[in-house]
Amino acid sequence: MKQLVIKRLDAQELGQLKKLFAYKDPQAMVRENAALLAQGAIDIFALFQGRRLLGELRVKYKSEDVREAQPGRRAYLYAFRITPRAQGKGHGAYLLEYVLHFLRDAGYTECTVGVEADNARARHIYKKRGFCEEIAQKTETYESCVYTYSLYLKRL
Repeated sequence: MKQLVIKRLDAQELGQLKKLFAYKDPQAMVRENAALLAQGAIDIFALFQGRRLLGELRVKYKSEDVREAQPGRRAYLYAFRITPRAQGKGHGAYLLEYVLHFLRDAGYTECTVGVEADNARARHIYKKRGFCEEIAQKTETYESCVYTYSLYLKRL
């Protein structure tokens, strides 16, 4: 079996993320995330097995909502996606643990995640890794879809 590799994507690699989510406007997603990468507002960690993309986890460092992110202290994890074929094999846990270690090594002391109420799998994964303190209920709109979720905190 080919080795798992995690890398931080750059703007030229963002088009690959279309394989993980059915974006209504993939070019808009690439433009938006390329701008955020250039500002240092986010990182996108991608999990590969050989050349095959298995998943992603994004980290937001700057937010208008201090409950989500505070530069140098609290990071917000989002867009955690693993392909269906790779689920249930520990690949998501591997990616999440890698990112948590990366943030801890960078001096971050807290992380938050947003989890929709009906996403039992995500709630289980995050709770197992210490995201137990619910600190807010939030609603946001992305590509005309409304998402309501709980914001959970983990101290690193």
